Formats: sequence, structure tokens, C-alpha cells
Amino acid sequence: MKQPNCQYQFVFVSPEAVITDSFQSCLDTLSREKRLNMFVVDEAHCVDTWGKDFRPAYQQLGILRKYGLPFVALTGTATKQTMQTISVALQMANPEVLRLPCRRNNLCFTLVSKQETKAKDQVAQIVCSDFDGLCGIVYCARQADTIEMAFELKEKDVLVTYYHAGMEGGERIRNASSWLEDKVNVICCTNAFGMGIDKKGVRFVIHLTLPSSLEDYIQESGRGGRDGDYCSCVLLFRFGNRSFHLRNIASLPSNEANLSLLNSITDFCMQRSLCRQQFIAKYFEEELGDSCKCCDICHKDRIEEIKDFTLHAKNVIECLSQLRALQPKLKLTDLAMTYMGSKAKVIVTQGFHTVAQYGKEKEQFYNVSNITKFIQFLIFKGFINENIQGLEERMVMTYLTCGNVADLVDSRYQVLYSM
Repeated sequence: MKQPNCQYQFVFVSPEAVITDSFQSCLDTLSREKRLNMFVVDEAHCVDTWGKDFRPAYQQLGILRKYGLPFVALTGTATKQTMQTISVALQMANPEVLRLPCRRNNLCFTLVSKQETKAKDQVAQIVCSDFDGLCGIVYCARQADTIEMAFELKEKDVLVTYYHAGMEGGERIRNASSWLEDKVNVICCTNAFGMGIDKKGVRFVIHLTLPSSLEDYIQESGRGGRDGDYCSCVLLFRFGNRSFHLRNIASLPSNEANLSLLNSITDFCMQRSLCRQQFIAKYFEEELGDSCKCCDICHKDRIEEIKDFTLHAKNVIECLSQLRALQPKLKLTDLAMTYMGSKAKVIVTQGFHTVAQYGKEKEQFYNVSNITKFIQFLIFKGFINENIQGLEERMVMTYLTCGNVADLVDSRYQVLYSM
């Protein structure tokens, strides 16, 4: 780059490399020789979503402002808060903002209830029955899952490869190239794959596990349908998968923002009354527009009626408080079964049947499944906290405590819910 006859006009570099002394020295030389023209930060949402903890170099890119050159930040997903974070971190005072709607009508979002076991077989069945012979991506949370998912698909004669950051560099390139060059139809990958990918003909994007944020989900789903044709975006959801992200969040020095992001995508998955595209538009503070007419919500026989569940929420919180006086390490199943008046041995032997809220509203919720979903709703709304205890690499235990309930108890907050 320092050579006078350098043939390169564009240099692509990671944030971690930008802030090194050697690269800064190179930029100083180019600046003195007036050979620098502009800085562009692509995928700028990472300044906010990754820059706080995972890759702090993103938030140090403001160091480039000292050269006094035009500065551009680009992203496909940014709330107003994220744009503010980008502006501050990159020292962009009063930037000109050009914004297009993030809605892409050729993407059809569907949520599928994830099986507790054999979820990979569930994905394989979806691929073989709905997308046989088509090009697609299966996103996985763990590196090991990419290999296991690829094996599951290969067993069903799907042309497939896998990709994750832990692979040797040459193997990563070969596997990615196989998919990009249409030698295989499907790639099973972690979120290490996809940034900057612009492949046409991707007809489906499946998420084996809940992503950590709605921003991540939109980024990853958006790698489908780049040619403008239809793409199906399928997300397998099970509330228990939150624990994978919660354990990661708990290890961070500051975790409130990350928990808020996780709760937003949980809301996206659990709500049953608003078109998926409209929910996304609302999250990114855009005009809702018409319903998409193709997502799972729009295809339901009826839209769920939203009702006032404030009193029910108060009763559940009171039940939780009473149970914790008997057993500090209280599980979600304990709370649900007690509230529904279960006579199971695990409830009776611990004395849970003696609390005032025992069997309080079983006529309202009908069964343990319905009250469990309502308790989960109260969790991601912040009224109930999940406390994570890791057992092994893939196993965690969660115990419940009361969350931020002051506004609820004092009737300053209305809980709206559809069952």
C-alpha cells in the first residue's frame, strides 16, 4: 500500500487490523502523500451489537476521523438507538442519514414450534419436503451443530456442506466456495458465515435455533431472495433455547442491552396477532404498511384477540413470591403446575399446594401448556427473571425470581396478552 505505484484502489480490512500500530502507521504515510480519499464502515450495526463486548475494535473505529476525510457508515438493520450509537462511536457529528425501508416483501417469515428432541431431523424433514433440490442456508447456534446438521441432511441425500469459525482456513474457503459455486445446495453454518454474501437463487433460510437478536435474524434471513424472487424464512422456536444466549449474556460485564435484544426477538416469536413483516417494521420504527399475506400469522384462520391480563399477571407474581418462600430455587414447571393446581408428587411433597394461589385460575388457562406460555411472556417482559446456572457445556438450569414488578403491582402497567 505504501508503494508509489500501488495498483490497489480499495483496501478491505477488519476493525482489529485498523487499530493496530502498523496499520495506523501505513495510513499516516498515505495521508501525508494525499493518497487517502474516504473511509467506509460496512455492516455498521456491528458497532452497536458487537462493539460493546464481543469485538470492541468496532467502537474504536472513530480513530479514523483524525484524517479529516469523508466517512460513510452502511448497514441493513439499525434502530434509531443503533444509529445514535454508531454516530457517537464513529464521531460523526450531525451526519446526513439516508434511510430506506428494511422491509423486503419477497421474504416470507414462518415460525415453527421446535421439537425438544430430534430438532435436526425436523429441519431435515422441512428441507426435503418443502425445498427439495433448492438452494438454502441453515443457521445453527453452535459449531458442532453445523456438522451434525449437515450429516443429518447428507443422510437424506441432500447435497450439503458446513461452515464455522473454528475450521481451518483452507477448509472454510473450500466449503464456502462449494456452496457459492452451486456444487452443493445447502450450507449449514454459524453466524460466522454470510456477512458480505450476495448469492442469487437462495430460496430458503432456516434457523435451527433462536438468534440472539431481531437484528441478527433480519441480517441472516436477508441473505435469501437477493435476486428478488420468493424466499422462505423459517425459524424453529422453543422458549428453552433462550438459555443458550442467557448464559452468554450473563458472562458479559454489561448485559442489559443484550438482554433487551434477546427479549425483542422472543417477543417476535411469541406474539400471535401482528403480521411478521409489520412487527419487523414496527421494531425498526418504520411505517407498518399492509400485512404481507404470506407469513404464518397472516395464514392463521383467525387473529388472536388481545385482552387485559394484568390481574392474571399479578396473581402469577404473587404465586411466585409465595413459592420462593418455600423453595428459593424455583423452576418454571414448579410455578406453572402449582398455579394450575397440580396434584403431582413434586408439588405436594414440597408443600406448594399450601400456597394461596394454588390452582388459582385453572379455569382461565385450561392447561399447564397455556399457563407456561403466559409465564414465559412475563419473563421476556421483565416481570419475572431467569437466573441461569450452567451444569455442563450444553446444559443449563434456570430458576425464577421476581423481576421489575413495581409498576405492575401499583397498577401503572397494563399487561396485554393473547392466548
